[in-house]
Formats: sequence, structure tokens, C-alpha cells
Amino acid sequence: MSIVAYSPLGQGFLTGRFKSPSDFKDPYRPDRPDFAQERFEKNLKLVHSIERVTEDVRKHQGKDITNAQVVLAWVLRQWEGVVPIPGTGSADRVKENMAAARVTLTDEHDIAIRRAAEAREVAGQYADYMAPLLNKDTPEL
Repeated sequence: MSIVAYSPLGQGFLTGRFKSPSDFKDPYRPDRPDFAQERFEKNLKLVHSIERVTEDVRKHQGKDITNAQVVLAWVLRQWEGVVPIPGTGSADRVKENMAAARVTLTDEHDIAIRRAAEAREVAGQYADYMAPLLNKDTPEL
């Protein structure tokens, strides 16, 4: 059995490239409650935790590792049957995402990300109109 991890980079949010809601250049993310200004800062705490882990991984592995690679490596580490499907807009991002399979996280890195995710105060989720699309089972063949 496998699990497909949809949007494991949180629509790019967990990469750390967005510092405020005004950084979004598409019409979809600003509509999501978790990206609204009043919730953005709360959700950014998780990004800062990931950035700290990324810095530690870089120190130990001596590589130019990105937040995206750390997040994807963490998802891959959770279970052998997980398949993350990050979106991407360029071939360079595909290569960056694929390199996550070569990033090694320690148990301490795993715990740090898990604790940060569990401690996160849930500040918004998908807009109400998207709720029926979430948590779907695989259809019968």
C-alpha cells in the first residue's frame, strides 16, 4: 500500500520563499485561509523551524541543501510507501526535488520537524469550497 502526499511543500510555503501574503503571484493561494495575513505569521513559525533543520543538515552534509529538499526528505523518511508529489514550474525545481532522495536526515532532524509540525497552532486550512476534495479514498477498480 502507498500513500500519495499531495502538495508536500504546502504550495511552496514550506520552501521559505514567501515572507508575506503579498509574495504570492497567483490567484489561488491568497484565497486560502492559511495564507491570509492574520494567519500567515503563525504558519511561518513552522517554516522557521524547517529552516533551522536545513541549516543543520547543510553543516553536517556540506551541501547546498534547500528547505524543499529537507521537507521532501522528511516525508520520504516517514514510511517506505509514501510518494510525495510536489508541484513545480520548472525543470530546475524537478531536479532540486529529486535530489531530496539523497538528503540524509538524522533522528534528531526528524524529531525537530515532527515537534514543530505538531506544535503548530492550526491557523486555517483550505477554503470551504475545497473541503469536499480532501481526504479521498482510492476509487475501486
